[in-house]
Amino acid sequence: MGKRGNFVGLKIKIIIVFALILAGCAVQERIQKPIIKIIREQRCSPNKWDGIPIDTSIEYRRVAESYYVFEPVRKINSLDDEWQLSFVNNRTAILTYNDNFHQTPIQVTLTNETLANFSSGLSIPFDGHIGCLSFYGNKVYFARSPFGNNPESVTGESNIFVGDFSKNVVSNIEPLPNQINTIYQTWESQPSISPNGKVLFFSSDRVSYKGPDIWFSVLLPNGEWSEPINCGDSINTECDEITPFVTSDGRQLLFSSTGRNNVGGYDLFAANISPGFWEIIEHFDPTKNYDFGSYFSEAVNMRPPTNTSADEIFPTTPTNPNDLLYYSSNQFAKESSVIYRRGGFDIYCRYKITKPKVATQKTKTEEPTLDITAPEKIPEVPKVSIETNYNVFGYVYESSSNRKVSNANLYVFQLDTLTQAFPDISVTPPVVSTFSNEQGYYEVSLLKGLDYQIFAESQKLFFDSKRIRLDLSDTTKNVRLDFYLPIQFVLRINFPLDVYDNPYKFVLDSNGIETNITWEEELDMLALNIINSSKYIKKIVLVGHTDDIASVEYNYRLGLNRVNFVIDQLVKRGVARELLEGKSSGELEPLPQRDGEDLQLYRKRLRRVELQKVF
Repeated sequence: MGKRGNFVGLKIKIIIVFALILAGCAVQERIQKPIIKIIREQRCSPNKWDGIPIDTSIEYRRVAESYYVFEPVRKINSLDDEWQLSFVNNRTAILTYNDNFHQTPIQVTLTNETLANFSSGLSIPFDGHIGCLSFYGNKVYFARSPFGNNPESVTGESNIFVGDFSKNVVSNIEPLPNQINTIYQTWESQPSISPNGKVLFFSSDRVSYKGPDIWFSVLLPNGEWSEPINCGDSINTECDEITPFVTSDGRQLLFSSTGRNNVGGYDLFAANISPGFWEIIEHFDPTKNYDFGSYFSEAVNMRPPTNTSADEIFPTTPTNPNDLLYYSSNQFAKESSVIYRRGGFDIYCRYKITKPKVATQKTKTEEPTLDITAPEKIPEVPKVSIETNYNVFGYVYESSSNRKVSNANLYVFQLDTLTQAFPDISVTPPVVSTFSNEQGYYEVSLLKGLDYQIFAESQKLFFDSKRIRLDLSDTTKNVRLDFYLPIQFVLRINFPLDVYDNPYKFVLDSNGIETNITWEEELDMLALNIINSSKYIKKIVLVGHTDDIASVEYNYRLGLNRVNFVIDQLVKRGVARELLEGKSSGELEPLPQRDGEDLQLYRKRLRRVELQKVF
């Protein structure tokens, strides 16, 4: 391929490394669209890949003992960009995605190989683009790139951090030392920690005359990190090498490159890591010179249809990549579809299906006489009883007094593809509707294997909602869910700084952490509650509140603009405009800051719209 050659080859893939790849240099002005820049011209000449693609034909599946299936991961892809699944365990992962030109992480739960659901936001007290999480025990490594202050500039700055991870909270965050995070405006990103926690692989453009290469640093016995070491010519080329991932058994390094034998754009490659590499790591001496490049096999293209003429990046897996592989691709970017929930970069899954082996019968010396007149005997199959129903029960309370609320409305919505395929339908019909009794008690029966959202509300109060799903294998028969209805409702639509009409995707909870409820869903439920209360109320007063950044006058206008945005959205959902009265307090009525609360999370809590019913 002319490796390390100086031939003028591929033009730079615009924004893949420095504007689209998360925590790299995704340039953004907080109230404008990002400026797309050409960073440099690549001087490399990859060979055109001409191998044998993976056979996915029906004919091959019929005769093969095992075969691959390629599918997008359902429910988490959108018309925006989804970058990477970072696995906490086999069923829990952190999705890094693009939300309003902001690269941010959210926790998802995988039901099977190709079905995932948003489960919780992630509390990382940082501004900027955040992602590329990699886990070792209770430690998490991630990359962060600051927002661009000048929309006409491309800084290329990104650093790697480490913190403690518990549930959905990252705390005690520290940047890695200067030997990894160089002091100049270079790009260190996309960390992947080894299964023994002693080697950190990452991508960096620290050598200015080349594109990003894959490097690694070794954790020394004194707790410090060694000087980064280039992975060598078996991995790196004059083209771009990005998004490294070391497998859970430490035997393979996966990454993406525009070089080598290339199908097109960024392709996924795999290289074997010799056991001798890990033997050296166990007794690593930073004063010695090691030929680490010899411990990586020559990288091999993962072949079509894994790789396409588009870009494939961020390979990950919780197990063996030969059996299960996740990656991001923009192969359908030009065919964006609301119905199929794809567009830009989407998360794909390649998984192997192995057919059960058929037991061979021993050859018999004498064949039994076959009576063709006798009826065929069908062997009895033992019946397995699977309980598909379960009960959800609990009480409805008024949140401030804990008084039980009678005759509260409860609606159960099944979360399916209806609102995804037809976005003009704001609320799907509930599959179950019921009331709480005189003691505030309710009970409903649901089916396992389905996602539900339960919505409780009262005409003189506001609402509360929860999501629930039980897998078919779950033996649980009863689940208690209590609901707490507030007298005054606090709406925390997550707006970018200085923005009032283009929110981030998910609303915040009372701690300033993203939930798994979109702002559209939150306003759907709020509108339903107001409509059900309309004959009992005189008006709804909405008051906008902001953080303490900027002047009092500016924040007053910003708070009012955000209130007017909410009012317009409620009117679109059927609420009478004359019922809604908008006001702004700006920054003049702040909430008290909690002890030890991070300033960024505190400011997120301050940005809110408070609603009060007037009867």
